Amino acid sequence: MDDAAEAVVKILLQHGGLVPSKVSAHFKTKYFYEFVIDGVGVDVMAGMVIINQDKEHSFSLKAESVVEYVLINDVEIPLQSLAEWRNLYLLMGRLDKVAMIDQ
Repeated sequence: MDDAAEAVVKILLQHGGLVPSKVSAHFKTKYFYEFVIDGVGVDVMAGMVIINQDKEHSFSLKAESVVEYVLINDVEIPLQSLAEWRNLYLLMGRLDKVAMIDQ
């Protein structure tokens, strides 16, 4: 685990529990962790790769894909557009999430 991923895991473990992740042939994400914090599921991903029709689609966070920042506890959090996430969910086969965004 690299230093940044390890730091995130340590911080989130102070606030909630780590949930065992399920291995999937549809993803080759470098780091993926699932937490439950105050009853809310929180996914942490770094180096996200989605496998769709035997092709790898890399979605690491890039500066040009950030559409805005939100400030939480004096930390700027980068946000991508809903259109970007719609595309991600479509590649993942998460049609429920695609429909939610479309509404």
